[in-house]
Amino acid sequence: MTKTTYGADSEQLEHLARRLESSADELGGLLMGGVGDVALATLGAGLSVLWRGPRAQDFANIWQSRHLAALHQLERMLDEAAKAARSNASECQRCEFDDFTTRRGVCRVR
Repeated sequence: MTKTTYGADSEQLEHLARRLESSADELGGLLMGGVGDVALATLGAGLSVLWRGPRAQDFANIWQSRHLAALHQLERMLDEAAKAARSNASECQRCEFDDFTTRRGVCRVR
């Protein structure tokens, strides 16, 4: 008689958590490094002149208020998703093991 298992592979969840954390850290590094200033400077360099005037100010305001805020929110969401994946992986590891030879945890519904 074969066993039916339900749930996630804890190793895969842990791998996902590490990748999400890495992405959050990378984005955080960009934000700490002044990605907004770099974006505005790059745009100016691409035009070969310093961008001035009301449209430049409008863009800078939108970048600061919307886009940069969205990037910070994305960083927080990636970090939260990593924590949730790691918590789920830990929970799966506490469940019974499906394969005692490999010790790969598979969550079961009892």
